[in-house]
Amino acid sequence: MKIPFISVIVTAYKRKEFLLEALDSVVEQTLQRDMYEIICIKNFKDPKIDGYIRDNNIVSIIGEDKPIGEYLYLATKRASGEVLVFLDDDDVFSKKKLERINLIFSKYSVGFYHNSHLEGEKFNREQTDLQEDNFKIIKYPYRQGLKYFRISTMNMSSIALKRDILFQHIDELKKVITSQDSFMLIISLIQKQDIFIDSGKYTFYRLHNNNVSYSKSLEKHLKFNKEVELPALFYQLELAKNYKSKAAKLFSKNLIFMVKSAVAIEENNKKEVMSAFRYLPLNVLDKKLFKRVILSILFILGSKYPYRILTRNFSR
Repeated sequence: MKIPFISVIVTAYKRKEFLLEALDSVVEQTLQRDMYEIICIKNFKDPKIDGYIRDNNIVSIIGEDKPIGEYLYLATKRASGEVLVFLDDDDVFSKKKLERINLIFSKYSVGFYHNSHLEGEKFNREQTDLQEDNFKIIKYPYRQGLKYFRISTMNMSSIALKRDILFQHIDELKKVITSQDSFMLIISLIQKQDIFIDSGKYTFYRLHNNNVSYSKSLEKHLKFNKEVELPALFYQLELAKNYKSKAAKLFSKNLIFMVKSAVAIEENNKKEVMSAFRYLPLNVLDKKLFKRVILSILFILGSKYPYRILTRNFSR
């Protein structure tokens, strides 16, 4: 059997309701099936889902109730493709997603890829089947920092990565508890890999109540940010420092500032908002970061803004 060029890793943790649609979107790709493999790792058994996996030649891994990093570790160890593509169980690929990734990694010397996405509560196939002239490739080579890079709009289902990059940090991957998308970019920067940001919307990002990053409960969302996401981001910052990567350090500090200031504003804690400025990367130009800085300054000065609404929008 020909070794596939691409390995698609689909992760599912306790959720069943969207998984078949996610898997179906990978099976129905325009790229020839012998050019990619599908690996599904989940922590449950289900007759209907398992039957679909069996019938479509999908590699099945049953993982225990462990953090996402260990999930990805097990799947990566099993993967045989040169390029890893990731899909959360509640998201969907457009039909041309893998064909696009195959083209980019064949033609360009790129280590990390991220495409744009559509989002909503219900998937519409027609929205994601875009014409090719609706996107462009933007190359961001590793230099001194991440100037002009829109670093605050990422999701795991829009990422592709060279397998060798992840294997350089496979043991560190096991320690990742969340923010796995930013981890993938950080290790790419550490390895001094070129980055491609694609404006083509090849992923559908589903919004629903069980999605922590889009919880309709602001309290639940901010609690997750404070107790889970911030520790994960500080871990990534330490990685960047250990490997002496300026670009990775700037990226990590940006995310910490965004999350830390959001939590502090919601908790009405001016001291914590001011301490968040320690992580402000001054030489990174990012629209979302600029808005957060202005919001934080206004809050410190005592402005009466609808912070509950603004904080939610900026922290997503």
